[in-house]
Amino acid sequence: MTLDRFDEATKRLAQQEALIEDLKQQLDTALSAEDLLEELTERNLSLTERIDEMRTTIEDLESLRELNDELEENHLAQERELREEVEFKDSLIREQSKRIQTAEETNLDYESTIMRFRELVLSLQRCVS
Repeated sequence: MTLDRFDEATKRLAQQEALIEDLKQQLDTALSAEDLLEELTERNLSLTERIDEMRTTIEDLESLRELNDELEENHLAQERELREEVEFKDSLIREQSKRIQTAEETNLDYESTIMRFRELVLSLQRCVS
């Protein structure tokens, strides 16, 4: 009977040791899973922060693009206004150049008339004297 009890106790001991080994493996697996869970949680937080930073960067870039578009529109409008002003000034310059040319031609006619008048006066003075 003691031998049977010894064999039974040995079997139970072996079963209990196997159970302990199995539980240790389950514990190691659970700890590995917990470590993996912590690592994934940290990566998730890190990626969430990067996404938030990138969203902020995207919003900033979109604001800059809108500002750039507004500046470009203003620049083009100002360029158009300046071109119109230059064209207007050019037309004024052409008009004034024509007036100057006409005045110079008139002046030459007057000078020619004055010269002929002087010559006539001199000629008449010679005749009278």
